[in-house]
Amino acid sequence: MGRLSTFILVGIGVLVFGLVILSVIATLAGIAYPMVVTVFSVAISLAVLALFVLALLSLLALLSNGGA
Repeated sequence: MGRLSTFILVGIGVLVFGLVILSVIATLAGIAYPMVVTVFSVAISLAVLALFVLALLSLLALLSNGGA
């Protein structure tokens, strides 16, 4: 019975350790995910803003040259 109880205790310890590791990974992912989404959103917004600025500059250049 001694070996079996030792084996059960080791198995429970491994399960608890695995749950702790998974919870740490989930916590870090939960913290990092909003930051990644925010950076991605800012990058997309800046790209769209740059396109609008380029379109405005092209329109101004076209109008100042008289369309020629």
